[in-house]
Amino acid sequence: MRRCIVAGASPEFFWDARWEPEAVICADGGAENALALGLKPDVVIGDRDSYGRADIALPAEKDMTDMEACIDYALQTGFEEIALLGASGGRLDHFLGNIGLLERAGERAFILDRNHEIRMANGRPYTVGPPHRYRYFSVVPLDETVTGVTVTGAKYTLDHAALRRAATVGVSNEPLPGQSLAVSVKNGKALLIFCEKV
Repeated sequence: MRRCIVAGASPEFFWDARWEPEAVICADGGAENALALGLKPDVVIGDRDSYGRADIALPAEKDMTDMEACIDYALQTGFEEIALLGASGGRLDHFLGNIGLLERAGERAFILDRNHEIRMANGRPYTVGPPHRYRYFSVVPLDETVTGVTVTGAKYTLDHAALRRAATVGVSNEPLPGQSLAVSVKNGKALLIFCEKV
């Protein structure tokens, strides 16, 4: 599987060294974050407002963020798994925009920081563990209603349930020790958010 990192400029920057990428794609100032953790940028894409150079230069006034341009580049290059680092924390508007970019990339991308892993939950089931890195997880609808939500291997299970965006029934579940956790959403789009701390 072809894996890459897309490095953003948020100060909430974390990399799990067990996850080896084939390439490091940096969104402008994300190059500084990558270099600080010993990750050598392969491609820097941006408008150069927070980093001195760019392999693919973008205009300062544009209809997308540098991160979006990096996601497009990663998808067009054929990467099958894309870790977005430095994509949470910092500015809330950029963080929410990056969550929207997960929707564009589908199951191929996820946001990773020191305490969270955020993925899209739609289509095929997502299965993980044991052992489990994260203590909690949540299924948060993006659509008004998502249906066919099934959760197994957790403290609170669901069997083809419906979740509404305006309710929090899918928030703060726990994987069961020694069991594989499986989450699937048949109809609609939701976020699958793992959290390490309370």
